[in-house]
Amino acid sequence: MSSETQLPRIDESLDTLRAHDLPPFQAAIAHGTDFVLLGHLFYPALDPQRSADLSRATISLLRSDLAFKGAILSDDMEMGAITSSTPAPEAAVEFLIAGGDMVMVAHHLPVADATYDAIKAAVASGRLPRARLDEAVAKLQGLRNM
Repeated sequence: MSSETQLPRIDESLDTLRAHDLPPFQAAIAHGTDFVLLGHLFYPALDPQRSADLSRATISLLRSDLAFKGAILSDDMEMGAITSSTPAPEAAVEFLIAGGDMVMVAHHLPVADATYDAIKAAVASGRLPRARLDEAVAKLQGLRNM
């Protein structure tokens, strides 16, 4: 199954994920990687309701458990794994609320424009705190200084 069209589900236990899936992230973080891209994958052991890229639990695992300080990027929000359940603009807002830093919309300018508008509206309404957006921008500006 490809996340181009559907949301892949990984039914591994949390212990198995910690033993097999997280060590590459731990190694990359230990070597100072600047950013990670969260794919459109569903790990019920990490979050039984949200895909990894829209999950506060997944981003918390990266930030707290693995001590990742860099930027967290989304995969393309126009992929079927996301759009089959959530429109790209809404998914982008949810990604940022969850703690992601940079949203990717890679195919259609009208979708990118709608995503911008959705993020702006979420900040204006208070749903996406301005401080969260400022934190994301600071992470991305930190990449320029590396």
